[in-house]
Amino acid sequence: MYILIIGCGRMGSELAIMLSDEGHDVVVIDKDSQAFSRLGPAFNGMTVTGNGFNCEVLESAGIQQAHALAAVTDEDNINIIAVQIAKQIYHVPNAMARVYDPRKAATYNHLGLEIISSTTVIARMFRDRFLERSIEEHLAPYQDRVELYTMEVKGALVGKRIKDINRSGLFSVFLVNTKGRMTLPSSDDVLMDKDTIMGVGLVEKKEEIHKLLWG
Repeated sequence: MYILIIGCGRMGSELAIMLSDEGHDVVVIDKDSQAFSRLGPAFNGMTVTGNGFNCEVLESAGIQQAHALAAVTDEDNINIIAVQIAKQIYHVPNAMARVYDPRKAATYNHLGLEIISSTTVIARMFRDRFLERSIEEHLAPYQDRVELYTMEVKGALVGKRIKDINRSGLFSVFLVNTKGRMTLPSSDDVLMDKDTIMGVGLVEKKEEIHKLLWG
């Protein structure tokens, strides 16, 4: 793939090195030429000095042939503008912007731009790690009696309510992940396609649980 990366800070340089090592053609753009020192001597991609939202700079970097573009400078507005230009003018198939402000990410995602909020991603990583640890610690004394189930909702499970699959003394759903948002479900909540559910069931009734969940 031919990939443009705008911003050669910590994230941009790490991403560039990673993609280059995997054999992709990588071009890094940054307004400060000294930033390219982060790439190290082993980097075999190209570098272009200039503003990542300037069309002349982008064209000199080969945006017309780019398969993907990542705008990861420290300025949210620049990243968003760069992605808009890449999508609307040059029709880059896969263009993403990193932003710090989660509110901006939500707004522009609704407008069809691919925006990643690093603040939200990191917060979710911490939350998930905390949650996984707390679940494991909570279940540890009962490992010989209960089993933890994590599965994607698909097939016959789609459209079912939590109360349809919760069975006293058999299986119980305690978390639902819908598009990255984790909730403690109520009995009337409806499972949607590609949700992820977490539940616990009795080890001794594994066959009954499998029939309940997978038919």
